[in-house]
Amino acid sequence: MGRALGGGGQGGGGVGSGRGSPMGPLRIGARPDTRVVQVDDTTVPLLDGPEGGGEPRGFFWRPILFSARRKIGDVDCGAAPPRRSIAVARPPPATAPLEGRSSVNGTAFNLMNTMIGAGLMALPRVYAMMGIILSVFMTIVVATFMYLCSAVLVRAADRSSERTYTELARSQLGSWAGFIVQCSIILNNAGILLVYLIIIGDLMVGTQSSGYHGLVTSWFGIHPEAGKLPWYLSRWFSVMMVCIVFLGPLVFQKRLHVLAHTSTFAIGLATAFAVATTLLAVVVGFQGKFDKIPWGMDPSIKEPDMHKNCIAAVVMTGVPVLLYAFVYLFNVPPLMAELRDYSRPRMIKAVRISIVSTTILYIVVGVSASLVFGDETKQDILVNLNPKALGAFMGPDMAETLSSLVALGYAGKLILIFPLGNWSLRENLSDLAFGTQRPTGWRFNVMTAAILVAMYVMSLMCGSVLNAIDIIGCTAAVGISFIIPAWLIQRFEPSGCMKAFGAAVWVVGMFCLVEGLVGEMWRMVYQAPLFC
Repeated sequence: MGRALGGGGQGGGGVGSGRGSPMGPLRIGARPDTRVVQVDDTTVPLLDGPEGGGEPRGFFWRPILFSARRKIGDVDCGAAPPRRSIAVARPPPATAPLEGRSSVNGTAFNLMNTMIGAGLMALPRVYAMMGIILSVFMTIVVATFMYLCSAVLVRAADRSSERTYTELARSQLGSWAGFIVQCSIILNNAGILLVYLIIIGDLMVGTQSSGYHGLVTSWFGIHPEAGKLPWYLSRWFSVMMVCIVFLGPLVFQKRLHVLAHTSTFAIGLATAFAVATTLLAVVVGFQGKFDKIPWGMDPSIKEPDMHKNCIAAVVMTGVPVLLYAFVYLFNVPPLMAELRDYSRPRMIKAVRISIVSTTILYIVVGVSASLVFGDETKQDILVNLNPKALGAFMGPDMAETLSSLVALGYAGKLILIFPLGNWSLRENLSDLAFGTQRPTGWRFNVMTAAILVAMYVMSLMCGSVLNAIDIIGCTAAVGISFIIPAWLIQRFEPSGCMKAFGAAVWVVGMFCLVEGLVGEMWRMVYQAPLFC
């Protein structure tokens, strides 16, 4: 009699009886997933196949007949005639899948925290330029686009089982798409983190150009206009302490669900800011101090370095800011891996909660601040919220307190959003450096520390965030938010309506990309918008 030895599928393997095989002996090494065991003096291959419940891969698997008495472990293969099987354990994968620990609300808070950053402070200027009606409409349009693109991304991630944006694009659209996404995420997230540190430095020590007095310098009663600051009030020392004391512990977290708690607090700070601007608008309204209500577009509000403006240029200036305010798709696949009891409807629910809540918050802040400051709304609304400007609506002590609280809350919000931008940046840089998007051990620590140090040094060398926001909003953000989702829609979505939507997303994305690059160069040369 003889016994046949067969390998299991992905769940294991088995040993079963069989008859002679016309295929002859199988050669070891013919398949990359071949495993072997030693039976007396014979080496026996264990192959994936239907015996263990796995999927056959391109050929008909047949058992191998062995004669004489053989022993495999403690099982006598030559005496007992009944058929039976022995499970052969497959070695664990190199990277085991993560066990989701984040709730739907925690995932939604992480997505909201990814979105709500520096763009929040630029929205009131957009609302003042474009007018309340068009601004609210465009905010809702961009939010709807992002929601539909998120749904496409979730379906694609389900189909591919990939849990990073780069690997998703690479597996579904090819290596070029993965390369585009990787470059876009690196450019976008590095730029975002750089902008955050520059703003944190401005909040700490102030800037002479805007006349804003920093938190630390105000507490010590020394302002930038007074001349050279002592070393303990300098920008380099203040930002370094923020990096060591606050950012360091956050960016070295190895699971995203841990950041859900900090994201909840960050959303609370953003909500408090929206409430503060709303109450300020109510107070100014009761005082009858509204200059005018900006219902429609106002081309007279132009950039400081522009000598003219027009309606088309107003729209082209506002759209990139709105787009920049909704950049979050790069964190959707990683958060899917962290969602507890994952299912597609649960993930879509988290996306819907985050999009609706963020849209409402943006509209409240944009409308309230543009009503209060009108034509005088600055590119960074914090400049308007200084004690001197607020003194026109309230007492000096109240103005000083409100200004300090707003600045402190905004600094805290940027600190809490920083690790979410760092997460995807670390994934993609690790993929380039180490060949894995989930580094562990010393690779994780080295890459995390290198990113934080590089961002700190670059923030001391760069003086302005305006050009960075324009370029990021029109290039990397477009690739992440429009180009790749449109590509996925055209490739995999069967519905004609969705294909039409994908074509619209592609057109909008390409227009923003071309107009952003050409328009930025045009402005630098001619000090005028492209369409004026």
